[in-house]
Amino acid sequence: MNLNWVIIIPARYQSTRFPGKAMVDIAGVPMIGRVYQACIRVHPHVFVATDEQIIYNYIKNIGGHAIMTSTSHQNGTSRCLEAADYLLHEDYQIDVVINVQGDEPFIEEDHILSIVEAFQSDQVSMASLMISLPGTTAMSHTDVCVVADKNNNALYFSRTKIPTLPFNEEVNHEALPRWYKHIGTYGYRLTALREYVTLSPTPLEKIEKLEQLRWLEHGHQIRMVRTSIPSYSIDTPQDLDRLKNMSLYNELL
Repeated sequence: MNLNWVIIIPARYQSTRFPGKAMVDIAGVPMIGRVYQACIRVHPHVFVATDEQIIYNYIKNIGGHAIMTSTSHQNGTSRCLEAADYLLHEDYQIDVVINVQGDEPFIEEDHILSIVEAFQSDQVSMASLMISLPGTTAMSHTDVCVVADKNNNALYFSRTKIPTLPFNEEVNHEALPRWYKHIGTYGYRLTALREYVTLSPTPLEKIEKLEQLRWLEHGHQIRMVRTSIPSYSIDTPQDLDRLKNMSLYNELL
């Protein structure tokens, strides 16, 4: 199946937990520049969707494609739809939108292409990534866990470590389950993206502050694609400090 797809990178400047993070320095390059460069190596149709002139100007100055969007968006998903509609007006053919978060400077080609591959199945309307972690792996407070069914469709996402072991049981570390960390890159069929933004927010979405739960609570599926390649988002200044001590960051220098 031949798919027409684009990569859209939603990017705000006034992030609540890390103001200005889109332009924070990552080994000499603003973070949004790192994300854009990683994506353009994978696909020629990459667009940064932003409501901030400084981000728009930066992407344009490096020869990239940027789209100015409304300041009223509550999340990156609705910003992606506005950008996709602009591209449709410009005569782009779009079956699938890949939403790469603007705070994922370590996104890899395999992450993106494996999501695209998931849409070779007509049954998939939305897809995302998960990576297996040993049971003893420590989780950052900004990490998100996901559990999936035997067909790799998401059952639930949480900011707590799930599944949770029973209390007061002796732990056999060799028998611990493998947890799955969610990597927040998404793919949507354009029809699903359009439907998503019409759905009302849901209780679990509000409790966990995870917008993907809205899709699940309204009875839809998210196909989870397994990857063995880690990626690290930068959601807070503490995340950036932690990553600066990792070899992955030092390889960029």
